[in-house]
Amino acid sequence: MEQTTLFFDERFLESYAGAIINDPSIAIVELVANCWDAYATQVKINWPDAETETQFTISDNGLGMTRDEFQHIWRTISYNRLSASGATVNPPSGVTGQPRSVFGKNGKGRFATFCFATEYQITSRKNGQEFVCRVRRTPTDPLVIEDVSFKATGVQAHGTEIVGSGPISRVSLPVEKARELIGSRFLANPAFKVLLNGSQITFADIPDLLLTNEVVIDGYGTARILHIDAKRADRTTKQHGIAWWVQSRAVGDCKWSGSDYERVLDGRTSEAKRFTFIVQADFLNQGNAVLEDWSGFSEESVAWTKTREAVQDRIREIIFASSQTERDEKRSAVIEKIGSTMNALSPVSKERVATFVNEVVDTCPNFGELEIVQLSGILAKLEQAKSRYGLLDLLHKCDPKDYDTLHDIMKEWTIKMAKLVLDEIQNRLKLISELRAKLQVAGIDEVHELRKRPRIPV
Repeated sequence: MEQTTLFFDERFLESYAGAIINDPSIAIVELVANCWDAYATQVKINWPDAETETQFTISDNGLGMTRDEFQHIWRTISYNRLSASGATVNPPSGVTGQPRSVFGKNGKGRFATFCFATEYQITSRKNGQEFVCRVRRTPTDPLVIEDVSFKATGVQAHGTEIVGSGPISRVSLPVEKARELIGSRFLANPAFKVLLNGSQITFADIPDLLLTNEVVIDGYGTARILHIDAKRADRTTKQHGIAWWVQSRAVGDCKWSGSDYERVLDGRTSEAKRFTFIVQADFLNQGNAVLEDWSGFSEESVAWTKTREAVQDRIREIIFASSQTERDEKRSAVIEKIGSTMNALSPVSKERVATFVNEVVDTCPNFGELEIVQLSGILAKLEQAKSRYGLLDLLHKCDPKDYDTLHDIMKEWTIKMAKLVLDEIQNRLKLISELRAKLQVAGIDEVHELRKRPRIPV
């Protein structure tokens, strides 16, 4: 008999979705990110409260879903958001704006509501239709979907609402912390507004995470830089980077690259996944600095190029100052790990190695502690070697393919063994060369000459 049903252990969803259904700080970010991906411009959230019997709800005015789209997305366990809909989303009908880069990849965010409610009801409107479904889970089924209603309204409304039901969860994340968390991630675009318990989340909700700087641009005006430090690195750089605002409207996307005259920060660093800089420069609305579609700035604008350089230089200074503690900790850890090697060096050599460590930590934030320890250890050994830095000169002259060949040799041989073998080969080649020369002499006794040579080990 052919098996047509899969069986799920009661721990499946916890294993598959992980912290999304256990950690409210992750769950709420996932749900708001889903609204962003739907190109919502307004999100309304009611925080669950058992004392006031308030259920968790979240609603948005985004694209919404048809019933068929919902069934496909919710019933596909490992839903591939990027493959199905692409990396960007366009605004709904009647909404103007540039395409948005989306957060979602694997569709796990749809399980996040289970962090706030044991089951929920979802209502969505799109393409002149409205459907309502109830979603719950059981010990043997991670997702049970029941149709509640469906109607063709003929009205081109769009948006989605999720309302929790069942026993009201006691959420460990206070509502004040929820406001701070959402604000630190989603304030970069003024066109995306989030209301929690009826009150819009603003910069006033993140006072401990917000610093303000000003940069005077000679001849143009003053740019205001809002520095948001989320305190912990996210999984990606989405909604982190530099966001430019002109007249309370975003110009282009919030990101780390694209408009840099020099790279400000590598997206792989923890700072890139933690910091957001919002630059308010209303004076750039004059002239032709902003492109007509607000997708970016004109590279021909002197006001823009001058502002960009000054602002990004200041942002580099802010990042450098913000990471001082982490750099000091990394520096101390590296010095401690190479301490025994450094103790064998002369005072001058110690100073050179210490200077090298300081410069690498300060100028190469992408280097981890292990890489710096390895480089510093090599430098210390070069200081001890008789040839000193001659090896670096030889390596500098090598072709990149030579590095690969040297790497392969050193995986199979020690340097000492390779030198012994090469010395023996050199001796044998020298002997062959001498014998070849003697054979050119008339009357030479080859056997006698060979007996005079020292025996070659084999």
